[in-house]
Amino acid sequence: MIRALKIVFNDISIVQKLLVSLYLSETVFIGFKTFSPPTLIVVPKKSLKKVLYSVYSFLFLNNLVSVVVKIFNYPLYENEYEQMVIDSTEDIETDYFVITPRLDTSVNEKIPIYLRGFDFAEGTGDHPSTKLILDKLPLFLKQIEDYKTIIIDYGSGSGILSIASKKILPNSWVLSIEIDFQSLNEAKKNYELNKLELFSVCAANLKFINLEKLSFFEKKVFIINVPLFVLSSCFQYFKQEDFYFDFVIISGVKKSNHETLKEFVEKINKEFDNYLDQYDLNYDQLKNWVVVIGRLKI
Repeated sequence: MIRALKIVFNDISIVQKLLVSLYLSETVFIGFKTFSPPTLIVVPKKSLKKVLYSVYSFLFLNNLVSVVVKIFNYPLYENEYEQMVIDSTEDIETDYFVITPRLDTSVNEKIPIYLRGFDFAEGTGDHPSTKLILDKLPLFLKQIEDYKTIIIDYGSGSGILSIASKKILPNSWVLSIEIDFQSLNEAKKNYELNKLELFSVCAANLKFINLEKLSFFEKKVFIINVPLFVLSSCFQYFKQEDFYFDFVIISGVKKSNHETLKEFVEKINKEFDNYLDQYDLNYDQLKNWVVVIGRLKI
């Protein structure tokens, strides 16, 4: 058992801002999140005191002294932690890829993705949400001509989906966007390890991208594997700007046992201001984690 912090708020917008603050302070790994009520459960990199200092500094600097915040010293048991962390020497195989830290790994006919030391499972291909995308990505992207195609990987983390996309469509442009500067640096090293030239940027949102300039590309693909509240803000922004990608690949969301897959997709579409109404959708699940693939209707 290890110790973590469970931070409960009465306002989800505060959670979103604090999440950015904690990432930038490099004091924690965000282990997993629930939002009923809005909650963060974080695993400190060094000490609980540094996390508490970051939280209270954030509240003070943003004049949020009246916000209701409850902080618990939370036991994170081994079976929970193992869902997030994997052995850095372990290779991971999907239907089309072998993810490995070793350049001498035999991959047979599969596509190798070389990653430096593994960390949280979301970034390695072992987490169900990432594995779902890795299983779907080759079949999906091979239908697209890679000339004048841009693929935006939002929340790129270790860079695994950017690498996979570039290896499938080597002539495409791949842009990785990640809020955590440390993760982005690791991703750049992974790109070098795979001998790939990709573009990457550290940013908290997509508003810095000139959507009009994306019209230069004949095909525009948006890949996003992040928590639901980040998904919602992205697609609400695109809807507001009346901007639609040719293809969207969405993951990082988990449905409850009592929901059907179709009901869940309809529910998250409402969270996106019905952005997905403009797409023909396919969806699948693994251990209740869901991937949604949309092709813009002609």
